[in-house]
Formats: sequence, C-alpha cells, structure tokens
Amino acid sequence: GQLCEELELVKGGSSYRRVLESLRRINGTVIEIEVSKKERYFGPLVTRGGGFKLLDIAWDLYREEGMIYCQFNPLVVMWLEKEFTYVNWNIRKKLTSDNARALHRYLSSQPAHYTDKVLKVAAATGIWVPNRKMTQVFSGALDQMVKVGWLADYEITGTGRAVPKMLEVKRAVKPT
Repeated sequence: GQLCEELELVKGGSSYRRVLESLRRINGTVIEIEVSKKERYFGPLVTRGGGFKLLDIAWDLYREEGMIYCQFNPLVVMWLEKEFTYVNWNIRKKLTSDNARALHRYLSSQPAHYTDKVLKVAAATGIWVPNRKMTQVFSGALDQMVKVGWLADYEITGTGRAVPKMLEVKRAVKPT
C-alpha cells in the first residue's frame, strides 16, 4: 500500500500485483562487473570479475495488503549514497512513452548542455530500433521533454552514414 501511495497508484489488487511483479523482476537482477588490468607478477593482462544481486526481497501476502522485506546489497547502498542522479519525478510522470522516460533518466545524469552520438545514447538507454527510425523515435521522446518544460531545445544532426547522427540537448533553466 505504501509503495502504491508513493508511486501515486490506486490502492487495489491490480496495482498491488503490478508492484510485486516489478519487485520480483528487480529481485532477479544481477549486476556483473569485469575489469581488465595489467598484473605485475603473473603476466600482461588479468581479467577479474564477478556478479552480485541488486537487492534481496522476501514477501508475505495477505488478502488486502502485504509485507515486503527488502535489503540492498552493500555495494548498491554505497552507490545510492555517493553516486546518484536526481530524476525529477514530476517530470517523469508527465512523460508518456518508455523511450521518453529512458532518455529522461539518462539525460538527468548528463550536463545541462550535452552532445553525443545518437547510437551511443540509444545503446545506453536501451532504445533498440532500426537506424532509419532512430531520428523519429528520438524526436518523439525529446519533443515530450520540451513540451513538459524539462528541455529548452534539442537538435539531431548527421545522416547516420558518412556523418554519424549527433544529439545535442539544452536543458531548461527551471524545469516545471
């Protein structure tokens, strides 16, 4: 109930089920990190890596409500305390497409005036569309952010062939 309230969802069976399904998917998330570096004693290159779960969840469900027990991995706790990005929740709620929300999340961690290759941004945000549709998909998502006042302006340049498609965004001074 508290999670639905925080997410501004109606309290009820379908909302509870959706929240629990989302938490169960997060519960299955494993982050894998691999680092290659020169090893002083054992040879020119050593690769070290490993994986860890994002969080651990257990739940007790009742007819009307439930209890969800959640514990973050200590490394994730450190990241949440020291390495974070502010995402304007009010802006995010106004965005209607998954692509717009993904771009908003990514651009929230970038400088207010940001330029990069469209394909790099697409890969970082998980936007997988054919290259010929990339400009259309990005423009639709970025238009939403301009409409809600989070972006002041954006421009997509380049052909994607001889000249890579580039994205330039300028964040609004005071988002609404």
